[in-house]
Amino acid sequence: MTDRLTNALIEARRTGSLIKTADTPPPETLEEVYQVQAAVAKATGAAGGFKVGRPGPPTIPTYAPIRKDWIWQNGDTVPRELSRLCGVELEIGFVLKADPPTPDDPAFEDKLRACLAMAPMLEIVESRLDDHVAAPQFLKLADCSANGGLVIGPEIKDWQDCPRVTPSMRLEIGGVVAAEGASAVPGGDAFDTVAAFACVIGNHCGGLKAGDALITGSLEGLFYGKPGDAIVGSIDGVGAVSAQFA
Repeated sequence: MTDRLTNALIEARRTGSLIKTADTPPPETLEEVYQVQAAVAKATGAAGGFKVGRPGPPTIPTYAPIRKDWIWQNGDTVPRELSRLCGVELEIGFVLKADPPTPDDPAFEDKLRACLAMAPMLEIVESRLDDHVAAPQFLKLADCSANGGLVIGPEIKDWQDCPRVTPSMRLEIGGVVAAEGASAVPGGDAFDTVAAFACVIGNHCGGLKAGDALITGSLEGLFYGKPGDAIVGSIDGVGAVSAQFA
C-alpha cells in the first residue's frame, strides 16, 4: 500500500499531476507515513528543513521535510509551477546556524537555543492531492502536509525576548489584508515545539543539520492569493517577510 502511494507522490512531484484523494488509501500508521516521506524525499529532492506541528505539550510533534530547492529568501518570486493553489501561511520560524546538540546532552535546550536564529517565514501551500481539504490526516502528512516551499525573512540572532506564544501579526496578499491582530502559535511556545521535534526527528530525511529551516505552525491559518500577487507578512517583535507568486 505504501509503495503505491510513494510512487504516486513521486510522479506527482515530477510531473505536476494530481492524485485522486478519494481513490487513495492513506497509510495505516505514523511509521508508514514517515516511510513514505523519506522515500519521496530520496527520489525527488533532499530536505533543507522541516515543518513541525503539535497541539501542545506533552504531545509529540508531527513533522514533514521541506525540499531544499523549494526554500527561497526574502523578496523572491515563487515559480508558477510550484504555486498552483497560491496558498500561503505566516509562521514563526528558525534557522539552524550550527549542528544541533544530541537530545541526551544535559544542556540540550541551552545549546539548541544557541544554534538557532529566529525569522518570520511564509509557508507556500501546495498539495499533490486533488482534494487536500478532505484527505485523511495520514494521507495529508504523507504528502508533507501540503508543503510547497518556504520563504525565509530576515534572521534575528538574539531572539530570546521575541514573542513566541501570542504574537501580533499582519498578512497582506495582493494588496488586501488577509489577517491582522493578535494570534497564537499552535502548540504554544515556538521554541518548545522545535525542541520537542529535535528530540524525536533522529535521522529522518537526513536529520537536523546546520542550515536547516524550521517552521512551527500557521498564525491565523491558510489564505489564498492568485498568480502575480505580492505577499507581505509581519510579526511584531520578529520582523517582516515578503514574496511574490509568479
